[in-house]
Amino acid sequence: MNRSAVLALGGLVVLGGVFFATRQERVSVGVQSLTMSQFERQGINQIDITGKGSAKLSQNGDQWQVELATGQKKVTADAAKVNELLKAVEDLRSAFMITDRVEKHADYEVTEEKASAVTLKGDDGSVTLFVGKRTAKGANYVRLGDDDRVFSAKTPLASLLGKQTADWRGRSLWSLSRKEMTRVHLKQADGNAFALVLSVEGPSGTVALAEDVKTPQGFRFGEVEAKRIVDALPRLMAADFVDEATAGDITGLEGPHNQVVIEKQQGQSFTLHLGKTNDKKQVFARVDGQEQILLIHEGNVRNLVRGLEAVRAMDLIAFEEDKVAALEILANKKLTKLVLQDGQWAVKAPQKLPDGFEFDPATVGRQLRSLKNTRAEAYQGRQATAETGLARPSTKVTVTTVNGESLALVFGAEVEDAGAKAYVKSPIDGAVYLVRAFQKNRFDKGIELFKKVAPPPMNFNQAQGFNSLPPDVRKSLEEQMRKQNL
Repeated sequence: MNRSAVLALGGLVVLGGVFFATRQERVSVGVQSLTMSQFERQGINQIDITGKGSAKLSQNGDQWQVELATGQKKVTADAAKVNELLKAVEDLRSAFMITDRVEKHADYEVTEEKASAVTLKGDDGSVTLFVGKRTAKGANYVRLGDDDRVFSAKTPLASLLGKQTADWRGRSLWSLSRKEMTRVHLKQADGNAFALVLSVEGPSGTVALAEDVKTPQGFRFGEVEAKRIVDALPRLMAADFVDEATAGDITGLEGPHNQVVIEKQQGQSFTLHLGKTNDKKQVFARVDGQEQILLIHEGNVRNLVRGLEAVRAMDLIAFEEDKVAALEILANKKLTKLVLQDGQWAVKAPQKLPDGFEFDPATVGRQLRSLKNTRAEAYQGRQATAETGLARPSTKVTVTTVNGESLALVFGAEVEDAGAKAYVKSPIDGAVYLVRAFQKNRFDKGIELFKKVAPPPMNFNQAQGFNSLPPDVRKSLEEQMRKQNL
């Protein structure tokens, strides 16, 4: 075979490989290409989206706005989403031209009638992109403006252009960071109120109750719970918007209602007004200085309206793991006891272990950490009433420290309260709390909690490159790994 024939054959192989890799109708590598290298998104001030999605976006100063209806009200748009769209246009490029035949446009859904289209306008003119159906390889067919050529390109534009007007609206309540906040006032509709004082000291800052806050007897402030509230405020988002006129008795925003006042540095502040809840479990809300009435998911603001209960400490037992000398579990009248002897954990009870049981000392540390991290769902009071079942506890977990101090987490009766819950008495304050039932019932396993679990057998066939090894090498490796229980 002469040199020319070899080169021709090589070219066919390359083109054939590209064809099967892309599965496109025509491949024109390095000849025809689509690129937006000349696109300047900084000059764009208007975006029109039609097709599967629909939206009209325009720039007002430094802010993007979206038009709610033709010629009507404009509201703040989500700047991050607008920038994502502009970047997707800027990054669009393809070297795979499919066709330049106009009669094929409908097949690829890149016509004005079938495509998702975006027109970007600026001082220097405009550009329109038509995004059609997906290809077999997960790309999309695209066409630029009046150009008849259709290309295949991998781009997020299809999903972005499928958004409706409501999806482009700015859902952030405010521009706010955790470091900017100095004080948060939580005011309830009944007149009760308290404040949290924030500092930026330490890795994540600190949160404390204001000095003038009066708390009930035995109240334990939970900084973890307070931080959870504070950290969520900058991320608070609207779930929906109320654009039509709505009476105050429906929203609950005109009479007494809950309020959250966030004080920032330099004396600035935000005030969030929280009203009634609709049948979709959304709370009517409004931010001072803004006419727009918002709807926020009830679960996202629940702790903002609970008063001091929202910042009550929910930890149940406190100890240092490296100072524990014994762990005892009494469940279903069966005792499990582990003690630390000469720096090693050993089983003291039950005396007779289940058949095939192998104790794993590493499980003790894991169970201690899990016990220490147990948190309550709700506070029930200082007294253990008959209904709690704590007079005759069903489960008791006791930690004994090297100093001889015993700390017992005592579990009582179970109750159905928006899911299975169980009463528990905390050794920290002697108060009664509710925990999820599984946090109690897991101790029913007793000694099985400390059983050594064999790792799953290795599937050699799934090991990368294993099957490509010579048979004798594979066999030798399998034998070695089985001996090591891998």
